[in-house]
Amino acid sequence: MMGGARAAAEAAVRDYLSDPASARERAEAALRAAQTERDWAAAGIAHRALGLVAGHLSHSGDAEDHLRRAIRFSRRAGAEVDAARSRTDLAYVLARQGRTAPALRQIALARPVLDGPDGGRLLMMQALVFKAMGRRLDALGAYQRALPLIRAAADPRLLAELLGNRGVIQMDLGLLDRAERDFDEAARLFESLGAGLPTAITLHNLACIAAFRGDVPGAIAGFDAAEEAYVAHRGVPLELWRDRCEMLIGAGLAAEARDAAERAVALAAERAEPGELAEARV
Repeated sequence: MMGGARAAAEAAVRDYLSDPASARERAEAALRAAQTERDWAAAGIAHRALGLVAGHLSHSGDAEDHLRRAIRFSRRAGAEVDAARSRTDLAYVLARQGRTAPALRQIALARPVLDGPDGGRLLMMQALVFKAMGRRLDALGAYQRALPLIRAAADPRLLAELLGNRGVIQMDLGLLDRAERDFDEAARLFESLGAGLPTAITLHNLACIAAFRGDVPGAIAGFDAAEEAYVAHRGVPLELWRDRCEMLIGAGLAAEARDAAERAVALAAERAEPGELAEARV
């Protein structure tokens, strides 16, 4: 049925955060249908969904490949808004690889096309690129500008993402009470959506708050809870081992810290992301 591929691809984009495995299956089926229907706009959305899933599961090479395909298919179909959405996702993937200049170019190419909630999401991605560059105050400013656009959109998933990410920036800046409020609101939103993996990420961030406050038992319990929650949905990310390592070093638990650091280095090498590998080795 014409239009079925697009509907399935859009459903995969909506669900990639709450159920990555199911979203990937839907996107793959949508891509096959789009190719049969010669619906290039739907093919672009399907590749975007596959890129989002790959990026969320830390497969950056696959994410970049799918998102570049998404841009090409969307532009072939004349779907410039869809192409710009994929550019914002690609910018984040590139930033994670340490390629911040091309990431900012993707943001600049997408900016003239997007407004409203899409404009808010663009600002969120720009903030993530700024964070990768160490420009935390610029990142916080981008989140502040994005927040009213995202709240007006009444999209709880996107709002939870923004709050979780802004919480990380505020935590990095030492604004722990503000960060904790953001994480708590994000956790409630993710729980209401049944989004297990983002809930694990929020538990991870709350463990970091405990670590910054010097609450070593609370931090260890928090990291344990986050690890358990991650395992239910994916492998444990290197960020958890890195953050756990830093907390253990501060607590004088060198042997445990070394084990966490070695796990972080191994995962960074596997992901082939130079910036993260260098940070893990340090």
